[in-house]
Amino acid sequence: MKSPAPALEPLVLIIDDDALLCQMLRDQLTEVGFRVDIARDGQAGLQRLAENVPDIVLVDLVMPVMDGIAFCQAVRADAHFQDLPLVMLTARAEFEQTVNPFQVGADDYLSKPVDPVELAIRLRSIIAKRAATRQLADDARNSRVLLDITRSVTSTLDTREILRQIVERVATTLQGVFRCSIIYIRSDDHIGHVVASSDDPGLPTLRLALDDYPEILQAIATGKPVLVEDVRTDPLLKLVRKRLDGSQFNTIIVLPVIFESVTIGVMVVRALRAQARVSEHELQFCELVASVSANSLQHAQVVEAANHEAEVLRQSRALLEQELGVKAIYELMFEGASEGLAALDEDQRILFVNTRAQEITGFTRRELQRMQFTELLEEASAELFLSTVRPEKISAMLPRRRLDVQLACGDGVRRLVSVSIGDRPRVTGLQVISFRDVTERRQIEETLLQTQADLTEANARLLELDRTRTEFYNTAAHELRTPVAIVNGYCELLDMCGRDQLTPQQHEYLEQAIQGCDRLVRLVNDMLDLSRFESGHMDLHCSETDLADLIRDVCRETRALADRKGVVLDASSGPMCPVEIDVPLIRRLLINLVGNAIKFTPSGGRVTISLADQGTDVKVCVLDNGCGIDPDEIPHLFREFYRSSNPFNQEGSGLGLTISKKIVDAHSGLMHVKSAPGEGSRFSFVLPRRQS
Repeated sequence: MKSPAPALEPLVLIIDDDALLCQMLRDQLTEVGFRVDIARDGQAGLQRLAENVPDIVLVDLVMPVMDGIAFCQAVRADAHFQDLPLVMLTARAEFEQTVNPFQVGADDYLSKPVDPVELAIRLRSIIAKRAATRQLADDARNSRVLLDITRSVTSTLDTREILRQIVERVATTLQGVFRCSIIYIRSDDHIGHVVASSDDPGLPTLRLALDDYPEILQAIATGKPVLVEDVRTDPLLKLVRKRLDGSQFNTIIVLPVIFESVTIGVMVVRALRAQARVSEHELQFCELVASVSANSLQHAQVVEAANHEAEVLRQSRALLEQELGVKAIYELMFEGASEGLAALDEDQRILFVNTRAQEITGFTRRELQRMQFTELLEEASAELFLSTVRPEKISAMLPRRRLDVQLACGDGVRRLVSVSIGDRPRVTGLQVISFRDVTERRQIEETLLQTQADLTEANARLLELDRTRTEFYNTAAHELRTPVAIVNGYCELLDMCGRDQLTPQQHEYLEQAIQGCDRLVRLVNDMLDLSRFESGHMDLHCSETDLADLIRDVCRETRALADRKGVVLDASSGPMCPVEIDVPLIRRLLINLVGNAIKFTPSGGRVTISLADQGTDVKVCVLDNGCGIDPDEIPHLFREFYRSSNPFNQEGSGLGLTISKKIVDAHSGLMHVKSAPGEGSRFSFVLPRRQS
């Protein structure tokens, strides 16, 4: 047995702002066998208490930050330090007339300068008094615990409950206990049986391989307590230390439980302590509890053995009753089942059926008991059933099998039934089957399968139509591009060279033709871009750009349009905002959104562009106070050629927002719309700073 660790020299915490006095006290106390820790004010002293609790504290009355009075009051307000000895130091001659140290929580006081001999005597006296008081309290507590355990032993015949109460008492009495267990050990094997554990009151008997617990084996071999004060360093646990890595305890106490000079088990206490040590007093208490638990542990095993024998007898009797009364048991089981149930002999003759089986088959019980089950089946179904049952393996444990068969019912109706053949060995030569009517269910399943096939085909057609539509956009745009460019070129040439030769009405017609050509060119370009996006041929050419600067450029480009409309255009782009984007596409996106906002904002209105840095993302908002959009129209805004109703009757291709959404999607971003009639609109998009 390993002896408890020797007591450390008393630790004194000195709290004083006088560095010279602290050093002098340290030297004096160290010389007479004390350990010393120092803090320079009351606040620092409280922090030292949280890190390492001393045996006694010397605290100066007058200090900066927190004086001795405030320190004593703070310590006594903490339940963890109720009995920590506090001695107050003061340079005042009439100390007791200035402040009563005992009223603020001090146990004693000393006047400066302090006599070294008196100081050492005072400190040892106070520490000894505290230790004696604690010892008396521990003795009284342990006596009460042992008395409670003794009462438990005499108050109930449930030995398991007695053992559970014992381990729970130990766990709550000792400091830092992670688990207390009682393990029964038979003399003929290396297996332990955990019969009670404080961390799991409902734990059933648990088997332990004792070879994995050298500390338990040593306690059994020697018949003496085994103390492992630190599982990380004790050589006894060298071979099993890897298994203990990460454990919630660092100290183990193993106490042999001896009954009539024979070790019948052990009590194991596992604890987690800041200082891995066990006092002699704690060890003596555990030995007493282990001794008290011996009778209960022995009785528990006797009772368990008797219960085990009784259980074996009960099972044997139940099996015998089952074999003798199998027919009655089958009838009782079958009658209340929701499925049709039948018991068949080796020739497939029906011996027992329940009410539900009669309802499904359309035959009475008497009629069925004169038939073979295969007589109810169509020829192909009967062959499938016989091949599945495999009567040559009557006694084998077969996997549960289920098959659909056609049933010719007594009412002339043919039903599709799902038959389940049991996975248990046959009892007295009987095979149990269950079956249920699945005619309607299989019809629904066939309908669902057909519907799924139809949907798949329709989806394929839609994909083909979508591909055709994309090809049409591409072809139409390419075919229109050349003639539109020619017409537009001639119109512009005519406008440049022949303006003086045209009448005012001809000038008006020419301007309308040029505007129509411009719209047609934009429509063709939009259709081409839309075709590229949908076919996956619109590749991004990203580069790092200052998005704030790009927003300012777009404002300069669209300001003339805003001025003509009488709309105030305001850009709040903020400082530099570097992002990785396809600059022409994002420029086009911004022009689309800002142009739409100006278009649908009346004269005197305002359009605001804002940029927000969101860390890994950036957010751009285009806000106007124009006519707004009906909520029912918002889900359709990004649909191709969709144009919302508005009081301005503005012209457009209906592709601008569609392409804008695809530009945002191509940059792995998100686009949002918030609007209401008469309240304006907010179009915003969020882009990642870097494109993956």
